[in-house]
Amino acid sequence: DEAHETCNVYNMLKLTEILFECTGEKKYADYYEKAVFNAISGSINEKGLKTYFQFSGFNARKIFHSPFASFWCCTGTGMESFSKLNKNIYFSEGEELYVNSFISSECVFPLSGGQAQIKLSDLYEASEIEVTADKPFILKVRNPGWSDNTEVLVNGQRTANEKNGYFEIFIKEGKTFIRIDFSVRLKFEKLENETYYFTYGKKVYTAIGNRYEKLNNLAVDFSADKIDFEKDIKVIKRQNREFIAEINGEKLYLKPYDAVTEETHNMYFVLRKDKKYPEYSIAMHADRKSTRLNSSHRCIS
Repeated sequence: DEAHETCNVYNMLKLTEILFECTGEKKYADYYEKAVFNAISGSINEKGLKTYFQFSGFNARKIFHSPFASFWCCTGTGMESFSKLNKNIYFSEGEELYVNSFISSECVFPLSGGQAQIKLSDLYEASEIEVTADKPFILKVRNPGWSDNTEVLVNGQRTANEKNGYFEIFIKEGKTFIRIDFSVRLKFEKLENETYYFTYGKKVYTAIGNRYEKLNNLAVDFSADKIDFEKDIKVIKRQNREFIAEINGEKLYLKPYDAVTEETHNMYFVLRKDKKYPEYSIAMHADRKSTRLNSSHRCIS
């Protein structure tokens, strides 16, 4: 389809939360983060107005409700979604604490005979965690799929004790300082049916025009069996977290999807394998194609 409904994402987040509670599998935490930082954070503009459908076809535009009309179902769930951004950052199981999302936050984790205070600072390409504990416990820090090579320093010492997608860190009594450095780069990721999209870290990127002009320069001809990112796509300029990339001599202005409001944009690209297809075939949307853990495994902050 050419769009996704914001309410659907809202409900998928509820389902994903339950699936993680049931299984503890990292893939559900990965999905949850991607949905929150893109579909949810991309559903609001600077005036606080929300989207209903978020269009993702060629030359798409976001449509927001007005201040006094167009109150859709997604207007209501949209208001709720932004009141829950602190939810599911942390999960616990017994005296093990999971860090699932890298959002600046503070958490008090109850332990038998004491507690631990956690302060997390999100630096986007890195995160820092300061722990003050009354007694030892295990901290499990998620290794996100978007980081090619994550490095974890505990009190300045490198650790590589990773299991099932989480770095397991033994926290001693007293203060512990943890630094997580992510390996982040602009990627051109593949879906099915030769469909690609840009990402940088946890964010999905989209090619933008302005409010009135269509993105005709996105009709780039890839008459090849696959895309070689290093050869076919070159990053010309980076400013903050926006990029100018070049594909076969054509420039793309790339911006985080959640930062796009009124601009015409294009998220998905389809590899054209022969030249009989229409001009825009490269720049189109994708084809349509247990017992729960105990409540201590839920978010505590």
